Amino acid sequence: MTRIIFLVAFFLLSGCAGNPEKLSTPSGNPETTFQGVNKKTVIDAIVAKKLEKGMAIKSVTDYSVVATKRVDGNFAASFLYGSKYDGIPEARVTYNIVEAGGAVRVFSRAEMVTNPGSAFERVTDITQAAAKDAQAELNQLSSALSKKK
Repeated sequence: MTRIIFLVAFFLLSGCAGNPEKLSTPSGNPETTFQGVNKKTVIDAIVAKKLEKGMAIKSVTDYSVVATKRVDGNFAASFLYGSKYDGIPEARVTYNIVEAGGAVRVFSRAEMVTNPGSAFERVTDITQAAAKDAQAELNQLSSALSKKK
């Protein structure tokens, strides 16, 4: 996650954040399709992976997993996404999960949240800036689950 924050800071400060390279997935965003496993197995694997990375699980439903982590001690993140109200932003990753035709599709979205949990919460989509890392993580998860079959 720290790499994602530094990457976002670099793009924003260099003026390149508007044109990050799109992934070669159907949506252009991080996504993968899991074959031969059920949705609960995929959800459990995502939750375990996020907990291993020190993230907190904010919510889990039949269709999504939301994981968060306060970005404490990162000057660039605090400078770009902090506020007078709360100087420590939160990294939030949402996985949307759909089961169709015997496969499970997962879409990932990354956000930086200013003033998390308050009436002044502001969400900044950083999905494209974090796309390569997020896609690599989904690919690793897909590979790990296909080996368990």
